[in-house]
Amino acid sequence: MTKLLKSLFYRQRSQVDEKPDPLPPIQIQNMSKEELLLFAKTNEAVQTILEEKTDFTLVIVAFNRNHEEIYIMRRWNEKDGELKLLLYRGTYNYGSFLQSRVSNTIDQKKKIYIYDLQMSCRGVGNGSIALQYLIQFAVDHHVDLIAGGLAACDKDETYGFDLLERFYRRHGFQVTFDEDKTEGFLLMELS
Repeated sequence: MTKLLKSLFYRQRSQVDEKPDPLPPIQIQNMSKEELLLFAKTNEAVQTILEEKTDFTLVIVAFNRNHEEIYIMRRWNEKDGELKLLLYRGTYNYGSFLQSRVSNTIDQKKKIYIYDLQMSCRGVGNGSIALQYLIQFAVDHHVDLIAGGLAACDKDETYGFDLLERFYRRHGFQVTFDEDKTEGFLLMELS
């Protein structure tokens, strides 16, 4: 990950959170494509995953707040624009993923639309790792905006949309809701 993305994350986080986070920060390993390929060839867990998920590639090695080594695997189909990220700890699939599509808007802006972001473990930084990668992917691919929606099924039973709103705002998204706060919209303009 680039320094730009790391500074963006920490700056935005401090603007949203009044109290410092008591948990340790996530750590994203700054690895080149060549280093990632070498890591994938020499790491038994990653080899096992890639044997099963032949259309995925390793794009991130990170440590979450529990100091667990996390691998993000990416499937990117340029033809139809589908971008899917899977998170693993060792060979264990967290059941966590980010599903999105890259396309052009009516006015020819390049956008990524987040269809689904599911994290099976909250509060350990896995969602932040995935979203940081998505933002960096957007920057690297000259995407103009990232958008998404929040539906009634995304609401937490206890907190409603509050946790998701805080999460996305911390990463630099504008979050708006309808009058009843039954659905919401996410937007990050990059250009």
